[in-house]
Amino acid sequence: MKTTILHGIDDHRDTLLIVAFLAAIVGGALWAKAEPAAPEPVTIIVTPTLAPLRVADARDTGGPRLPRASVAYAAPGGAVLGALEPGRGYRPVARYGANWVQIDAEGSGLVWIDAGAAGVPVSASLPDLAPRATPEVIYVIAPAAAAPAAPVIAPAPTMDVPPGPRTELPPGVDPLAGCCEVNIRLP
Repeated sequence: MKTTILHGIDDHRDTLLIVAFLAAIVGGALWAKAEPAAPEPVTIIVTPTLAPLRVADARDTGGPRLPRASVAYAAPGGAVLGALEPGRGYRPVARYGANWVQIDAEGSGLVWIDAGAAGVPVSASLPDLAPRATPEVIYVIAPAAAAPAAPVIAPAPTMDVPPGPRTELPPGVDPLAGCCEVNIRLP
């Protein structure tokens, strides 16, 4: 007879396997039937919004009105946007030279009008958006600079060594031995 930690485990091995299999099936079925967790509550903070800003109408401020019908342009001398009827309120915004005025027309927004044709005065206090006159460019050719003088190099001084007796060294004696050290470093 075999001795094991759990007595009789070998005798009931098939039974234990069947019980473990059934437990897995029942546990899986219970897990599948479990209701999903409730979603987390969401907090929505409602804040009041500001009303859109609106440009004050000329009627509200008692501002100027167009004296006669005029044409609205996208730019000075540019594409025609439409017609502006006489009596429509406007606010002058900018000018382009002496003939064009950008206005904030009541109900139309920013447009350009021909001030002379519309009978609208052009105020010099409005910012002028016309480009400035192109300055005249004058080219001046400067005289060539004189070449610098060549440097003067003095001759190297020479030493006058009086001739004297030559001393012969005995064979095997190096005249430079011990006088200097030479270190050569190669890359």
